[in-house]
Amino acid sequence: MDRKREQIIIGECKFKNEEFDKTDFETMLSRKSIFPHAGRTFFYAFSKSGFTKWVQENADANNVKLVTIGDMFLK
Repeated sequence: MDRKREQIIIGECKFKNEEFDKTDFETMLSRKSIFPHAGRTFFYAFSKSGFTKWVQENADANNVKLVTIGDMFLK
């Protein structure tokens, strides 16, 4: 959260042998309710095994950046 408490980053990390799915996605989005005063929220989903098609299709509309293990290391 920034110092003015106007913006927040919420992240969800899944280090499992299954893709980050709709349930994981919706749980992450629900965490915004913990910070009702934050005006602008940025979401980052980190996944060891990737993301389901549903998550990929709904990420942009919900301001969610999807990050895989491959994205975190130089290639």
